[in-house]
Amino acid sequence: MLKNLSLAHQSASSSQKSALLAIAALFVAPYKRTTPPSRQSVSEAKKALIVQYLKASSQSSCLQTSDGSPIYHLQCTKKAIYEKMVAEHPEYKVALSTFYKYCPKNFKPLVKKTNMYSVCI
Repeated sequence: MLKNLSLAHQSASSSQKSALLAIAALFVAPYKRTTPPSRQSVSEAKKALIVQYLKASSQSSCLQTSDGSPIYHLQCTKKAIYEKMVAEHPEYKVALSTFYKYCPKNFKPLVKKTNMYSVCI
């Protein structure tokens, strides 16, 4: 059908072409491009949930970043926080790499100097 319409469109006059375009529009559904759910951006609610879980699993420090936001020291790994969030909220489909991407930079892992060096007795 569309082949016949395109052939008729090539041999038609300008007034006939507009009529053929109107007819073709009835038969051809407009193409709508959609983004798959895995490629959609993370909503503000998901970002707020990530920050909420990070704050619940961290301890505030007296230090601040250059823009004045407080620095938080995590009490466990980011992966453990992610697994806890996914277990409690399975309806939020967030990959681990996306979780890492949306973790604010003011959440630092807890590093103790005594764990970095061997202690001499």
